[in-house]
Amino acid sequence: MYYKKYITLLWTTIGLSIPLIAEAFYFYLYTGDPFFEIHRITSLTIAKSLQDDFDIGLLFYPKKMLGFDLSGLALFGFTWWFVAGGLMILWSQRARKSTELLIVVCLVIPFIGLEFGFQSLKEGILIVKNPNYMSLITGPAMIISAYFFYNMFILIRTNFKGKSMAIFTISALMLISMHLYGEYRLFINMGNDAAPYIAVAEHLIKKPGSTVYVHHFRWPLFLKYYLRYDSSYTFRDLNKINEDELSNLSNVYVVFNRRCLEADIIGRPISQKTLYANYERKPPPNWKKIVSFSGIPTYNSVILYYIEPYFKRISLTGNSRS
Repeated sequence: MYYKKYITLLWTTIGLSIPLIAEAFYFYLYTGDPFFEIHRITSLTIAKSLQDDFDIGLLFYPKKMLGFDLSGLALFGFTWWFVAGGLMILWSQRARKSTELLIVVCLVIPFIGLEFGFQSLKEGILIVKNPNYMSLITGPAMIISAYFFYNMFILIRTNFKGKSMAIFTISALMLISMHLYGEYRLFINMGNDAAPYIAVAEHLIKKPGSTVYVHHFRWPLFLKYYLRYDSSYTFRDLNKINEDELSNLSNVYVVFNRRCLEADIIGRPISQKTLYANYERKPPPNWKKIVSFSGIPTYNSVILYYIEPYFKRISLTGNSRS
C-alpha cells in the first residue's frame, strides 16, 4: 500500500482469505451455515453470558496495560509505558518507512477492535475483555518498546558517556526483577484459582463412573482436564433441574463453589436467587460433606457433597418398605 504496489496487496488479500474460505466451506458441509462460528459467538445467549460473567467495560485494557491495578502490573509491568514512549518517538520523527508504519498499524487497529468491538452489535454488548487477548499485539508492542530502549540508550550514551553502561545495567536489572515478580504473582494466582478444581478432582478420581452436578459450565471443563478426560464421569447442570428432581437426587455428587455462587468469574460479589443455593445453605441430612476446601481468595472455596442412595436412606431410617 505504501509503495502503491496493489498487485502485492491483491495477492496478500487472497492469501489471507484462504483459511477463512476453508473454514466457511467446512462449516457449510457440517452445519449448512458457512458463517456458523460468527453466528455462534455473536448469539444473544453467549453475549449475555459473557456480559454477566466477565468485564466488558471500556478502559479495561488501558488500566491493565498501564498497571493501574495489581493484576495488570503483574502481567505487563511497565511494558506498555515503553510502548507509549516508542510511539511518541516514532511520531516525533514522523516515521516514513513502510516497516514502521506497518508495525504501528498492526498494533493500533487490533487494539481498537479489542477495546471497542461488539460481541453483539444488535444488543450493543461490547466484546468480552481478557488480558490474554493482548497476546495478539505483543509482537509489534515488543518491537516498538525495543525502539524506545534503542533511542534511550543512544540518549544516555550521548549525555552520560562514562556512566551510560552503569545506568543501562541498573535499569535492565530493575526491569528483569519486576517481571520476575510479575511471573511469580501470576503463578500464585493461577495456583489459587486451580486449587478448588484440584481438591474436588482428587476425590472424584477415586470414584470413576460418578455423576457430578455442577452449577457453572466451567466446572465440567476443568474437572475433565484434571480427571484426564475419563469418559466414565457424567456431568449434570443444577440450573436445568426442578425442585422435585433436586430433592430426589441419589448416589451423585454435588459441587458448590463460592465462585459463581457469591462471586462471578472475576471475583465481583453477586447475589444468587436459585433453588440449589437454598440447598447449599441448608443441605438435607442425606447430603454428606465429602470435601470442604477453603481457598484464597475466599471465593475459591468449594464444598463437595455426596447424596446417599435411596435404599441406604431407607435402611438408616428403619423404613420397612425397603
